[in-house]
Amino acid sequence: MIERQLAVEAVRSESICFPHAQSVVRAERKVTHKKSGAEKEGTRHYLSSLELTGRPAAGSSRASPAHFAKLVRGHWTVENNIHWLRDAVGF
Repeated sequence: MIERQLAVEAVRSESICFPHAQSVVRAERKVTHKKSGAEKEGTRHYLSSLELTGRPAAGSSRASPAHFAKLVRGHWTVENNIHWLRDAVGF
């Protein structure tokens, strides 16, 4: 079983020394192995130049928390596919 939590906060870019940062995303994940019951937990942080908004705004530089969740999920889909290819082919 996988449990996920996502938190997004607006930031001022000058306060964190990243010139175009508008938001910071914290993604927490807890995975429980079905057979053994072993648990793994992890937290990842992401910086984004997208501005946090309450609603999705297609074609703009603003994003809702749900859109950030899709972006994080998409990032790891690409990352996992690259590693699978590298492991399977032997690069």
